[in-house]
Amino acid sequence: MTSNPLALIAEITHRCPLHCVYCSNPLQMMGTEAELPTEEWIRVFREAARLGVLHVHLTGGEPLARADLKELVEAAHSAGLYTNLITSGVGLSEPRLAALVDAGLDHIQLSFQDSREQSANWVAGAKAHAHKVALAETIRRFRIAFTVNLVVHRQNLDHLEEMIGFVEQLQPDRMEIAHAQYYGWALKNRDTLMPTCRQLENCLRIVGEAQERLSGRMRI
Repeated sequence: MTSNPLALIAEITHRCPLHCVYCSNPLQMMGTEAELPTEEWIRVFREAARLGVLHVHLTGGEPLARADLKELVEAAHSAGLYTNLITSGVGLSEPRLAALVDAGLDHIQLSFQDSREQSANWVAGAKAHAHKVALAETIRRFRIAFTVNLVVHRQNLDHLEEMIGFVEQLQPDRMEIAHAQYYGWALKNRDTLMPTCRQLENCLRIVGEAQERLSGRMRI
């Protein structure tokens, strides 16, 4: 018995305005000239749909770095794929978001490095936190599914409850709490990022309690 893939993770660029210490992209990232052109991605989306794929996750790098993102969203939507944008939000204005939604974007996943602005900007290597907070409010005004992603590690797990409360105030439909993936820069910085056993045990307890408390209001 064979099983067709259900989702396609489309890493459409390595370009990104942030410099996150836990980035899992290669240390030697590909330049713009190595990216697949628009027409190739459109072909990939159509072929994926014919294989039975249901979802496409547009990621990077930062997918907003591509000028043809609206065209890619439109092509994925036309192929019948549920289209999710995984983004830092840097470079996303309200008019551009409106254009992406009009093109068929179904879901947006907005990443946050921390609940505390100074720590978040340190992890990201850029002053992006305030923009993300304002963007979350903008996203809620659109009829689009909304997930907030938190990457947890040694530097922020001791205030995980605070971070969950912060995300509650942003009012997404879904909260994703993800550990760093130890590839690329995350592997290089693992001594700074790797949680302790105590932190992991507390994390499981705190997340379990939040899932129970927020049941019916927000999926974790």
